[in-house]
Amino acid sequence: MRCKLCDNFIRTNLSLKEWLYFIPVEKLSICERCQAKFEKVDPDISCPICKKSGHSHICPECLAWQKIYPKYSFKHDCLYYYNDWMGEWLEKFKFKGDFQLAQCFQHDLKVFFRHVNYDLIIPTPLSKERQQIRRFNQVEALLYFADIKYADILEKTIDTLPQSNKTRQDRLDMPQIFSLKSRESVFQKKVLLVDDVYTTGRTLLHGVDCLYLNGAKLVHTFSLAR
Repeated sequence: MRCKLCDNFIRTNLSLKEWLYFIPVEKLSICERCQAKFEKVDPDISCPICKKSGHSHICPECLAWQKIYPKYSFKHDCLYYYNDWMGEWLEKFKFKGDFQLAQCFQHDLKVFFRHVNYDLIIPTPLSKERQQIRRFNQVEALLYFADIKYADILEKTIDTLPQSNKTRQDRLDMPQIFSLKSRESVFQKKVLLVDDVYTTGRTLLHGVDCLYLNGAKLVHTFSLAR
């Protein structure tokens, strides 16, 4: 099998047990060399709430959000820091529409979601206009290739510029952009809201706010990168 990023062949080193007992081996989508360029989150040097690098204690951003939403339980998980390599991958996947690149993280996502327990996993939605332009929701694609069941019950009611085109202040000043298709579906449920990248937290916290206001019991968040 070839690497989705560099097109080189992926070597699969089988253990003796796998050889002898014909144990199925999960197919990898990227080679070790490309995988190593993505920087995994180190909890020891990351904000305990949002996982921002360089903070062993709660970062100023999270302290600011806690003042705005004092009643909410804040907990965010992610797998990688946003570095240049992650930026290149996102450019090809998200903005140039290479849908198959969603497979690159299927193994890591499967491992993470195997150890979480929520009633609902909800991807952050795109507006109808943005969906038509991109042709797919990048978060749904990541979950799809990792065989993770999700609930399509959150909708984006306002079409906004891509986050990459906004200044930090523009992102923070955004009004509520989400609504719920069915209040009953989240009432008294434990929910994990999923996005591709956590930048300022504004998009995810709009989603968190919407879910809590509609009766969710607990809402945590997750992103591929931070």
